[in-house]
Amino acid sequence: MQNTLETFFPDAPDDKAMMTIEHLLTHASGLTEHSDGDLVPMTRDEAVSRIFALDLAFAPGTAMNIQMRAIRFWRSSSSR
Repeated sequence: MQNTLETFFPDAPDDKAMMTIEHLLTHASGLTEHSDGDLVPMTRDEAVSRIFALDLAFAPGTAMNIQMRAIRFWRSSSSR
């Protein structure tokens, strides 16, 4: 639960590198909900690139916002 994203994605941007699996599962990651184009088919790498390019709504662990993007991202990282 305390593993950071940089454990799974060494190239994670600084604002997301220290995000933990716990942050993703408890909706405290800072990731925002859907943006344009989220529902179009894309590869796993394209999805990760899109998520890494997003601005966070808040620093991981400082607030809570229920969103499905974090759950999809966790599923992506757990398959590595």
